Amino acid sequence: MPDPDVWTIGGPSYSPAGRRRMPPAAKQAAVVLALCAATLLYWQGGGFETSSAAPAKVTPTARFPVTAPFGTQLYAQQTDHTYRVEALTVAELNGDPVAVTGGGEGTIRVWDLATGKQIGAPITGHTDGVGAVAVTRLDGRQVIVSIDVGTTVRMWDLATGEQIGTPFKGHTSGVWSMAVTQVKGRHVVLLGGDDGVMRMRDLATGRQIGTPITGHDLAITSVQTTQVEGRPVAVTGGSDGTIRVWDLTAGRALREPFEGHTDTAWSAAVTRLDDRPVVVSAGHDRTVRVWDLATGEQIDPSFAHPDVVRSVAVARADGHPVVVSAGDDLVLRAWSPSPPHPSID
Repeated sequence: MPDPDVWTIGGPSYSPAGRRRMPPAAKQAAVVLALCAATLLYWQGGGFETSSAAPAKVTPTARFPVTAPFGTQLYAQQTDHTYRVEALTVAELNGDPVAVTGGGEGTIRVWDLATGKQIGAPITGHTDGVGAVAVTRLDGRQVIVSIDVGTTVRMWDLATGEQIGTPFKGHTSGVWSMAVTQVKGRHVVLLGGDDGVMRMRDLATGRQIGTPITGHDLAITSVQTTQVEGRPVAVTGGSDGTIRVWDLTAGRALREPFEGHTDTAWSAAVTRLDDRPVVVSAGHDRTVRVWDLATGEQIDPSFAHPDVVRSVAVARADGHPVVVSAGDDLVLRAWSPSPPHPSID
């Protein structure tokens, strides 16, 4: 199962300089989050269009859980980012759910999900647009890990916004995807490059661990982490259309690539379906596919979209397991992975 202390995102977007970066995505939880321009939208489950029309606003009357009809948009909050929101993740701060966003102008902001209000001042320090954010626990505190267009990795105390440690260069090429996890007791950051190379660096020192991991023919567009038989593994999607699984301890492929997408695999999520680990992937070929993580075989037919699918997540909504996807048609969709609603954790 995914590391419970780690929340990550996937899919492409663009930096102020026009370079392709990692984009915002719907994230796994009992809620669905999406980003449009510089607005934070918060829904309680469902499949919905993201339009420019003013949404019906529902004011939460209490902290979580918020009760509302399935698919109700609870609020649309202007984020105060001065450029497009490039990155999103969710976490907990003092027991309350929060969203962390990264903007193309270089700031990071933390938001109370119950109210939609910003917590504290913007976090500043990056000199380029922020392309990805993740939250993990390090030395007993919640830490934001961020990377910018120039591939500089920085860490911040989630509670105070103060920078932790010394920034370091994460990659030798542009980075499209990032995840944080633990390998052999060390906290590491995994960075997927547009050269098809994944690098693993020690979060405490910034030093590269092992040799670069290669296999994708083109850019790595998504990185997720999980465990297989107690071993930490990474699941990556690439512009070559493949999904690959890597043993992070050995630094090598765990099995043959999962092949089925006919174009870029923009995003991937890892979960459990009927008590077996599965990968859910979203592709430029307008499909969402579910794969058996142990065998690499595709499970059931793919879910067809009318346009390119950029992001995918798994969630529970009103007690039902769903796959949530979003793409170029600006519609969030919620799918049953297969009837009669098998369990997704």
